[in-house]
Amino acid sequence: MYHVIPLEKKAKPYQQKLCKVHPSLEPLVKKELKKMLDAKIIFPITHTRSVANLMPVRKKNGDIKLCIDFKNLNRASQKHNYPVPSMEHIL
Repeated sequence: MYHVIPLEKKAKPYQQKLCKVHPSLEPLVKKELKKMLDAKIIFPITHTRSVANLMPVRKKNGDIKLCIDFKNLNRASQKHNYPVPSMEHIL
């Protein structure tokens, strides 16, 4: 099952420039990446039009969490008009 993100009609695929990881973080990032691949949370894709960088973020306990920089994808995706209700209506 694949999730499809609706993009704007004029949006072009964007490939971010490679961000290098600090050499001291590299083994931790590889370990976390292998753990996610083994759990089938992520999987390799051979043909893609857009590329986003992995951003390692250090947790409070010192472990590494991998996040993905989707800034460019968020700019290209279609915006839906689902306004957030005001706090008075929520309460």
